[in-house]
Amino acid sequence: MSIWIVDKFNNNNRSETSNAVFCRGNHEINHSHERLETLEVLGTVLSELPIRNDVVFLTVVRFNKTHRQKRMKKILVIIIVFPLFLIAQGPIDGYLKGEGNLDMAAGMNFSRSRDYYGTNNQVYQLPYSADMFSVFAQYGIKEKLDAVVTIPFIFGQFENKFQDMGLFLKYRPIYKEFNKKGKFGTLLSAGYTFPMSDYTPDATGALGQRAQIFPLRLVSQVEFYSGFFFNVTGTYNVRVDKLSEETITSMNALNPNFVLADPENSAVFLMRAGVATTHHFFEAILEYQKTFGGVDFVPGVVQPSQLYGVDYLKVGATYYYGFETNGIALNTSFIPRGRNIGNILSISLSFIIKFKDLNKKGS
Repeated sequence: MSIWIVDKFNNNNRSETSNAVFCRGNHEINHSHERLETLEVLGTVLSELPIRNDVVFLTVVRFNKTHRQKRMKKILVIIIVFPLFLIAQGPIDGYLKGEGNLDMAAGMNFSRSRDYYGTNNQVYQLPYSADMFSVFAQYGIKEKLDAVVTIPFIFGQFENKFQDMGLFLKYRPIYKEFNKKGKFGTLLSAGYTFPMSDYTPDATGALGQRAQIFPLRLVSQVEFYSGFFFNVTGTYNVRVDKLSEETITSMNALNPNFVLADPENSAVFLMRAGVATTHHFFEAILEYQKTFGGVDFVPGVVQPSQLYGVDYLKVGATYYYGFETNGIALNTSFIPRGRNIGNILSISLSFIIKFKDLNKKGS
C-alpha cells in the first residue's frame, strides 16, 4: 500500500509516507488528472476514481466555505496498484542431476497482461507489465537427492528489487524399469520460499505477496526410452506468513470493514508432456492452482494483496537446446482464466551451464 500526500492546488506540495512506492521516469504522477468534486472523506468509493496505467488515483480536493461550509486542509492520497503478480511455473521437475553435477541458469522473463480476473467471472481492464531476471541452480547431493535454489530480481514500474527466494530438496525413492520400454519414477520435494527484500507486494510488477510458504510436492514421471515423457505433479502450499503490524494499522484506518485474517493455503496440479533427446528438450504444460479461501479484489475496497486468494489456469511450453556443456531455453506461458490475477503472457529466455563431477574435482 502506498500513501501519497498531494495538494491538488499546489503541484509542488507532494510528499510520501515511509512505505510509499517511488515513481520513476515516465511513471511520475500527472498532476493534471481529473478533479473529483464529490470527494468528502478518506475512503470514498474507489470505483468512482480514474484508472491510468495500473494506478487508481484518489485526488485531493479542497472545499471552501461557499462549497462545503468547511475548509479541508489536506487529504491523504492513496495510490493502489493492483497485485497482478506473476506465479512462476515451478522449479521442481521429474529429473535429478546425479551426484556431484550442477546446473546453473540465468534468464530474463518478460510478462504482460491487459485484463485482470476478479471473482464471479468479473474482468477489469488493468494493464500490467514486469520484467524479471532470475537465477536457478540445481545440484546433485547424492544420486537420489538434489538441492534447488531460485532467486528472482524484478524490474517493475515502481520497484527494482529481489523478491521471493526459493530453497528446495527433491528426493527420488522410486525409479523402476517397466516392460523394457522405459522407467517410472516418483519424487518427493519440500522447500521454503521467503521474501529477500522489503518489496511492496501491491506495487505494479510485484512477483509475490511477501508470502512465506512451505511447498510440499509429489512428482510422478514416466520416461520412455524413445525420449517421450509424461509428468504429473501435485503441490500443497502451506502459508506461514502474517500481516505486518504496519499493514494492519493501515488497513484499519483505510477500511472500516477490514477483518484480520491469515493468508490461506493453496494446491497446484501440474501436467507436463514432451520429449527429451541428447540435444533437444520440448514440453507442454498445463497447470491449475486453487486457493482455499482468501479475500477477493472488489472495486472500491482497500485490502492487502497478501490475503488475496489466487486461482488460475495456465498453459505453456518450453524448448531447450543443449550443447556440450551448456544450453539455451525458450519458455512461454499464458493464463486464460483465473481469480485475482491477470491474463498474463510471459516469454523467457535462459542460458544454462552444466558442471560435471564437482565432488571428484574437489577431492
